Amino acid sequence: MYTAKKGTMYPVKRFVLELEQEKSVEAFLKLDAKIWTTFLKQQKGFVSKQIWRQDIAPRVLHIIVTWRSMEEWEQIMEREWEKTAAAFSKAFGNGYSLIEEHPAARSEERRVGKECRS
Repeated sequence: MYTAKKGTMYPVKRFVLELEQEKSVEAFLKLDAKIWTTFLKQQKGFVSKQIWRQDIAPRVLHIIVTWRSMEEWEQIMEREWEKTAAAFSKAFGNGYSLIEEHPAARSEERRVGKECRS
């Protein structure tokens, strides 16, 4: 999955989460900004992060993270992800579940994407 900004294609990682309670959405968003967004902004290649929410499904959050390259996304150490996830879980608890995860495009998809733009 890619997004285009000023004619450049960037890989996107998309997560869909469902919170157990609608009343916990604001707390989740605040902690997400404090913990996850802070972590992501420190990573080489991070471009942007958005969280989308629909009125018809207020407990469902679509998190869109854009990277400069797939290689930079993949260079983040697994233990750093785990450490950040543990900090978030400790602060928020387990009141949510991952419904979908769409990884940024694999190398072959990137190659095809470049050919399509040529």
